[in-house]
Amino acid sequence: MGANSWRELENVDTAIGCHPSWAPSFVLHFKGICYWWAFAAEDKEVILTFDTSDEQFHRIPVPDCFDFYNERHYRSLAVLKESIVLLTYEAEDEVHKSFNIWMMDESTGVTGSWIKYLAFGPVEGIMIPLVFWKREKLLMVSFP
Repeated sequence: MGANSWRELENVDTAIGCHPSWAPSFVLHFKGICYWWAFAAEDKEVILTFDTSDEQFHRIPVPDCFDFYNERHYRSLAVLKESIVLLTYEAEDEVHKSFNIWMMDESTGVTGSWIKYLAFGPVEGIMIPLVFWKREKLLMVSFP
């Protein structure tokens, strides 16, 4: 980036109609697209994307069965097998955690189409998942 290479996109808030969350587990960059977890005006949570090739924002709906306003579950965005995934798990520290992984189904050609890829648990002694490693291994933090 050179000097004076920054510029501001006009009317972004009104164009996208949602507000991104800035938590690290809600931010992702993959294949030239930035992804954020966002809160839409109609009290729905969505994934906000910004395609760096055409500088356009888009909204992707999340699976209908998610109870995202349930504060007992954490959620995060990740990449698994070259696809965007949503990962949900219990927020409480002292419980055996169960995990659900939803994968964006790009085979349908419909943006926002998801499949439940994997559910596992309960698993004892796990605090949080960190990252998918070597395509299919989930690196997690355990209790000390």
